[in-house]
Amino acid sequence: MKFNIYLLYSTRPKNQTKNYAIHIDIYEKISLTYRGSLLFPIIFPFLPVHRLAYIVVIPQNNENIQTCLNSQCIHGKCIIYSNNSKNNSFCQCNRGWSGRYCTIPYSCMCSSDSIYIGVSAYNRSVCVYNNLICQNGGQCIPADEYMILNRKFLCICPKGYIGDRCEIIDNKIILSFQKNIVLSQSIFIHFIEIINNGTPIRITTFRKIFLTENSLIKTYERSTSINKIINSSDRCQHINELFNETFVKMHVLRRIKYYHLPCQKYLSNLSCFYDDLHICLCYDYGKQRLANCFDFNHNMKFDCLGQSVHENEGQCFQDSLDCPQRSMCICPTCFYGTRCQFSSSEFRLSLDAILGYHIQSHISLIHQPNIIKISLTLTLIFMVAGLINGILALITFNNKTIREVGCGLYLLGSSITTLLTTIIFGLKFWILVLAQMIPISNRLFLYIQCISLDFILLIAKIVIGILMIFTIGTSITDPLYRRLIDEENDDYKRIWCIVTYSSSLKIFNSIMHTCHFLTPCIINLVSAIILITKKSRQRPNLQINRNFKEHFKTQIRQHKHLLTASVLLVILALPRLILSFASKCMNSTNDAWLFLIGYFISFIPPMLTFVVFILPSKFYKKQLHQSLAAYRTNIQRRFQYII
Repeated sequence: MKFNIYLLYSTRPKNQTKNYAIHIDIYEKISLTYRGSLLFPIIFPFLPVHRLAYIVVIPQNNENIQTCLNSQCIHGKCIIYSNNSKNNSFCQCNRGWSGRYCTIPYSCMCSSDSIYIGVSAYNRSVCVYNNLICQNGGQCIPADEYMILNRKFLCICPKGYIGDRCEIIDNKIILSFQKNIVLSQSIFIHFIEIINNGTPIRITTFRKIFLTENSLIKTYERSTSINKIINSSDRCQHINELFNETFVKMHVLRRIKYYHLPCQKYLSNLSCFYDDLHICLCYDYGKQRLANCFDFNHNMKFDCLGQSVHENEGQCFQDSLDCPQRSMCICPTCFYGTRCQFSSSEFRLSLDAILGYHIQSHISLIHQPNIIKISLTLTLIFMVAGLINGILALITFNNKTIREVGCGLYLLGSSITTLLTTIIFGLKFWILVLAQMIPISNRLFLYIQCISLDFILLIAKIVIGILMIFTIGTSITDPLYRRLIDEENDDYKRIWCIVTYSSSLKIFNSIMHTCHFLTPCIINLVSAIILITKKSRQRPNLQINRNFKEHFKTQIRQHKHLLTASVLLVILALPRLILSFASKCMNSTNDAWLFLIGYFISFIPPMLTFVVFILPSKFYKKQLHQSLAAYRTNIQRRFQYII
């Protein structure tokens, strides 16, 4: 797009002692979101007239805006120019302030039928027309002076409306799919306009399909309103499925003259088919059924001019080569999301990746998909069970008698981490659900929970001492590589928390996560065996009439709850480990159920301290009753004192 703009100096004659430059601010027309600023200095200020030509590269988003520290910006913030290698900066003033350092107060001078968005270099209010001019929620934009238009404004219409004032309802194409058709996250839509004795005109666009949708609506002003149910029989078949191998290997000029035969053979059951160069539509002509074939590029590649913002080597696809309006990401295996931001490979699967796209924005919990309702129910059950288990275990192992031995200290630490895991587990789920249902725009809050909650959940499953230090040291890469990304679509805008690793870190994390899963369970099992063995060796010194083997069997019967608990913890830790290695990755969000089960199972072991250690032990149960009696007596005394 090319613009010719004429600029004048603010004072004439110009001051020869000053350096002049052109300052350009970039805003989105619809949302007025700030994208960045550019600075182009005038190299030869002594010339009376300058003819300058610049290629302006508009930033694709506002994530790369660099701020700076400048105490002179009183009522604003310091911004670094996007295209300046010398890090030149300026003060971007808050609303109501102007001047070089934002020290001059300014009041809005816009009329009642317009909106104030800032102040110009001449200390004039910059106003845009109010949306009352544009109908049906259209955005009114004033026409620029260098644009040749009969109107002084433009209406940017929302989806579904067209016209100078967005007064015309656009034609809609409604496509519904049979339940037996498995839909991907995105679908390409090819509009082919067939003109008599002319080359067909092809326009390709695409549409995102939500998990809860089984249909899509696309507006297209050149079409009439269409409502179509897509059946399995509507699929365009390749010629390999319609002809034998000998025919397929023939030259295209020899075989294309027979392309009308499938249309006649299968009649209404075949609507289209294709080869490597063409696509053919079957249609009725008089009393016979013929094929209309035309060139179709199956390998069309609009790769966003090499400026893709997609993650994890996702391929960018644009809807047009000349003037693209939208782009879509084609994700590699084990990655998905609008920007391929989610990975479902091995241990990197988080709750965001499993449930994120199932959560519908601006819809109450009652009307959320079943997977969200079931996850909510399980989360509440886990939280209640975890809190009860943690509190009872903490009361038991906080006893001074039990803490005198190392095993008691270990179990006390396990009780504390049970409470911590339960609380963080609940916070993680609720923050994810609420952040997607009622989009939270506070990036600082989202960033803090992004880098902290998953990391705390990881180390909270491991108990105390050297083991926790080891876990923190081997998991510190998780918060360091986490970040927030924005995802925008026609229907929603979301902020996601993602983590991106290099290939070497992926291998390292896989090994470390395996250790984190198995190490606590192995320590419990080995500790129980050592405890039983030592007691069995000490008993023969007191009871000489029995040998070591008999004492060993007796100790196993007395401490079988320790062995049972250790084996149970190993069994409960295995499912997610097996899922990670066996399934490799979650190919789409439709596979979320299996991984959701593994996710919840991984939180069961730290919540079973009371069940596997206290209930089977007479000694621990006795200490629990004594501790509860002491707490009850203490509470009664306090009530009596208050009364």
